[in-house]
Amino acid sequence: MVQYWTDGSWHRGGDKIGLSAAAIAFQELYAGKQRWLGQSMGLGSFVGDSYDSEVQAICMALEHAVDRHRRGEVFQHVMVWSDSQWVLEMLASGIHVHGRARPPYLGPLPENGGQWALEKIYGRADDLSQLGVRVYIRWTRAHESWSSHGNKIADDQAKRANDKQIEKLGTRNIWALNGIVPQEYSTPNPVRREYLFRRSQPFLDHGFGPCLLPPMPAGPPPPRTPTPPPPPLPTN
Repeated sequence: MVQYWTDGSWHRGGDKIGLSAAAIAFQELYAGKQRWLGQSMGLGSFVGDSYDSEVQAICMALEHAVDRHRRGEVFQHVMVWSDSQWVLEMLASGIHVHGRARPPYLGPLPENGGQWALEKIYGRADDLSQLGVRVYIRWTRAHESWSSHGNKIADDQAKRANDKQIEKLGTRNIWALNGIVPQEYSTPNPVRREYLFRRSQPFLDHGFGPCLLPPMPAGPPPPRTPTPPPPPLPTN
């Protein structure tokens, strides 16, 4: 069995506002001993929220497992640990989480109109199944003194990936979102609407950057149809 610990990082405020990252931790055999390794990915600014980062981290784990198997490593089970109960319940029961229907967490905005991380999760799970490997995705408690070493490594890797984005972009460039919609998101469809909403998030939440959403209709709202009074009670 190979195991992965996953974590996502997303910042609501401060210099790293809107930045998100994802990371995984795992063990590989090296010189006869198991050693801990980690991988991380900076996802950019205002491409999704913390749940989207967690989805991306699970996707990274399954992609790494597929690559290991195709490189010749032999295993029959993959265990992926995540500290996001909401994401795990979504994967287990579709869009109904805690008994309430809600949009699924798709993962961060894909580059160049490619696949969403949620699509890739199902795709890589199918790939592993065809290779004779069973996939398990389980919950682990996060940020506790006794939590697993793998979870701590993944958490640290995700935070460092966000710090590296600050070093690379600078705080000003985080807000430098233009109002040009890429060609791959130009066709009206639900994916386009999701793109416009996420890219308008700085404006909606903080008043910075462009608002790509269509304007609301001008003028007062249409009058409400009055509710007819109930019929009179019969008299004796």
